[in-house]
Amino acid sequence: MLTLPTPPYGLQKSLENVEIDQKLQEIMRQTGYLKIDGQRYPAEVTDLISEGEIGSGTCGQVFKVRFKKTGHVIAVKQMRRTGNKDENKRILMDLDVVLKSHDCPYIIQCYGAIVTN
Repeated sequence: MLTLPTPPYGLQKSLENVEIDQKLQEIMRQTGYLKIDGQRYPAEVTDLISEGEIGSGTCGQVFKVRFKKTGHVIAVKQMRRTGNKDENKRILMDLDVVLKSHDCPYIIQCYGAIVTN
């Protein structure tokens, strides 16, 4: 009889959860600010005036928005968290990549993130 070792699934799962929690904590430290033209502005959802939907996809909707404090018109991608752990992980990874790629010429410029409940 052949006996195969049991993979440590519980260990792998908990390491994945720790990594996700670390990414969320890093993102939460950056939330609530928009950096526009070299200036950093505190920002809340109420500081954004929607001027209509631009598009939508699997990760959320994109809106044309005016930032009250400066008058700048920007695109805002709205992604809603759900009870689906895999979907929430994908949203966090997407946000993490965009926030870390601020100087990449091949990715659209990110002004910041606002995370709400």
